[in-house]
Amino acid sequence: QGMKADHNFSISGGGDKASYRLSLGNLNSTGTSIGTGFSRFTTRLNLDYQLSKKLRFDAEFSLTNSERTDVKYDGSSMLELAYTKAPNMAIYEMLGQDSASNEFFSAYYNETEGNNVIQNYQGEGDDWINPVAQIHDALSTLSSNRIRTKLGMQYQIIPKRLKLVTDLAYDINNQDERRFDPQSATGITDLEKRYNYTYHKDKESYGIHQTTKLIYQETIKENHDIIAIAAYNIQSSNGISQEGRSDRSPSLQIKNHTSQSPLDKL
Repeated sequence: QGMKADHNFSISGGGDKASYRLSLGNLNSTGTSIGTGFSRFTTRLNLDYQLSKKLRFDAEFSLTNSERTDVKYDGSSMLELAYTKAPNMAIYEMLGQDSASNEFFSAYYNETEGNNVIQNYQGEGDDWINPVAQIHDALSTLSSNRIRTKLGMQYQIIPKRLKLVTDLAYDINNQDERRFDPQSATGITDLEKRYNYTYHKDKESYGIHQTTKLIYQETIKENHDIIAIAAYNIQSSNGISQEGRSDRSPSLQIKNHTSQSPLDKL
């Protein structure tokens, strides 16, 4: 059963020349299936200041921090895998006919240990994983931090007829993605194959947007309005990203690609 909690708070005020508004928001949501969820914290501040009858300044600032959890395997959700998993494939290793251990059952092939046959007749373990083991031991998060600011000015060149409007906006967005696919879900033991796979990607983007407008408005005989706008825009953006991954981490507790394990790519 999923649950969602959304809390918001705002305050505003000011006087003849200055005004402000501050708002805060906090959202927490757990998905209807284990291993899914979303949280977000937002804040926004708006300031306006009328310096004179002709000149006005305004500023905006916003900060958003969010984190999404969604355990998947090769793009498939755990519900998809659970629906296609054979119902008579055990979740845990069996100690006897009516007794299960605390170890996840994740046979990679149709294996035999002594006189006991360990079956995974659906196929190889990295195609038909144990979804419960994946939810319990895997990691799949996407974190984001975004800051946006905007500074603006309005100048009445000819009051109520001709005005100059200009603003400058900055947008900074950082994203951090982490994934870990545990051996406990696939049963892989071959050192040549992927198990305890870790992945980390960091992405940063920056943007600047500047707009200048010259607005003319004229009313003729109360029934006709003439509006003319001349605008000039400048926009620039760039970004950088880096990622790293590794296989064969020595422990389910080590979920960072910089751990002491063979490095696949950086």
